[in-house]
Amino acid sequence: MNGFSVVFPEPVNLQLAGWSHVLIPLEARPDETLIYNSFNFNVDIQPTSEEISVSFGVKRSNNAISMFKATYDEVSETWALAEITPAP
Repeated sequence: MNGFSVVFPEPVNLQLAGWSHVLIPLEARPDETLIYNSFNFNVDIQPTSEEISVSFGVKRSNNAISMFKATYDEVSETWALAEITPAP
């Protein structure tokens, strides 16, 4: 198992949007009906030469939705998190 943790500045709803070359067990996926202050993404990385990533959306208390993408670097064995929310 490998993965990353996210801590939010306020309570949020969380929804997985997509993933590439990882297996996210059902019990490790966020429940969209719950409010989260943080979340641990636990994944099994599938061997590949393509991008390894997890995308998720965060719905804030003002109903604004932000999208994020975490990308795994196989060389450094680290995750990089970037906001990918489209411009309005």
